[in-house]
Amino acid sequence: MKTFNNEINVHRGETFSIDKSVQNKDGSPYVISSKLNNPYFLLTVSTTRYEQEDRYLKNYWLDLSNFPKFLSTQAFDLKSLMSTANGSTPMYPNGFYDITARSSTGVNGTDYLAYGYIGSKLVFLDYDDCVFYVEDDEGNRTYKYWDDSVVNGDRVGWLNYKCKITKAFSQEDTREWVEQSYIYSIKLVSGQLMSDYLNGLCISKGIDYVGISNQEKYDKLVEAGHVFPKEFNVSRVIGKYDVVMPILVPTKMSVLSSINGGL
Repeated sequence: MKTFNNEINVHRGETFSIDKSVQNKDGSPYVISSKLNNPYFLLTVSTTRYEQEDRYLKNYWLDLSNFPKFLSTQAFDLKSLMSTANGSTPMYPNGFYDITARSSTGVNGTDYLAYGYIGSKLVFLDYDDCVFYVEDDEGNRTYKYWDDSVVNGDRVGWLNYKCKITKAFSQEDTREWVEQSYIYSIKLVSGQLMSDYLNGLCISKGIDYVGISNQEKYDKLVEAGHVFPKEFNVSRVIGKYDVVMPILVPTKMSVLSSINGGL
């Protein structure tokens, strides 16, 4: 497998991985909002950009349930917190090294990770509020987040933050592809899970959905007269989207002949 400007050349039957760091235009790492409902990275491989008859299309749903998510999608400058109102002395002059634990004397006695003044306003920030960064004298930024979980009796604490998309393609995947150009794309999607979406429709139609598959729920709904949109696909993880955000626009992927002589 070879890549150039996100374009991929791969041999049929080859195993390979996509491993990408997702960044904003300013170079900061992409941050996923904790307000999203069931977020996934959706990686799609298809023969054409648009729907047409006999189009090959396969979706890979990358679960983000265990990926760190935050209330703010913008990284926060830790050294922008000052020790006094309208002051110029940073509350944390040594950056991350000045914070070794959470405290519980914040607003209304709630726990917090960092605090200080921004202008005249006293601000308290906790581990689930944002990713933090510190910029050195040469303008290089280090991004970290606080992991409050406990491992072997110790708090994990600061960890480097990156937003990475990793997907391994097996020989079983790439054997389906023929020698031609494909496109692949990546989106951040969220919404109501397919099972929950179909359950709600079944309830509205008085259909018993307990203990049956999504396909069986779909079939019963169609029999009951429910009309689904033409593009509806019951095999999708998300049944009703509330966020669809492009991460990588449709990009060329060239599939070459098998390196093993036609497996």
